[in-house]
Amino acid sequence: MVQWSQTLIPLEADLMYLLANETFQTKTEIERRCRHILYNTQDSKPVFDRFVPLLADLFAYLDDWPARLATMKHIVVHRPHQGVRCFATLNQMGCSTSISFKKAINLMFPDQEKPLIASLPMDYKLAAKASIESDLSEYQLKQFLKDTRCPVSGAFLTYENSIVEYWSPWTFDHLLYRFTKQNEIDPCLAVERFRFDSSQMQLAECVAKPWREFHRKHARLTLVS
Repeated sequence: MVQWSQTLIPLEADLMYLLANETFQTKTEIERRCRHILYNTQDSKPVFDRFVPLLADLFAYLDDWPARLATMKHIVVHRPHQGVRCFATLNQMGCSTSISFKKAINLMFPDQEKPLIASLPMDYKLAAKASIESDLSEYQLKQFLKDTRCPVSGAFLTYENSIVEYWSPWTFDHLLYRFTKQNEIDPCLAVERFRFDSSQMQLAECVAKPWREFHRKHARLTLVS
């Protein structure tokens, strides 16, 4: 019986990591950079503007970053009672919540994965996208039950003017690449074509089902206009 991996496993390698146009050879270098920023920022004070793009790129790997970003005023340095200094997000109401740079670093993937992601066969991508279309439609319909506005333009969203998008950095292509690599799938063998119309295709069900489960667990979706 095939044991499908449903965990988003960080694939460590001796490759480069890119954050706000700064290049790092290892995750250890990124951790040192974060500690340098902590050291150079006073308690309860916002980090210097020059550090914000790097930290924002790093924290984008965390699942709750989109929600934090919607109400965030500053990234600050926080010292909990009897605790170690850490970063925190300060919202518009003046409330701060700790945020872990170590957890974000663990989830990072090397910049060199990008061409590998792009190399996935188009037929495989299309079939994988088709297999989760019903989930995307269901998400879209659920959002319309709320007073939903575009996070970019602020416009009120309707079925006609909105589409489902993924929060960076976990795009559809990256999720599919990670699922494919972790489960050692051969994309060329995962696609089935319809007998009477070879232009129509679908994922083999033995791949489609675990892929849908993986996508439901890890996709971070939003509606935009």
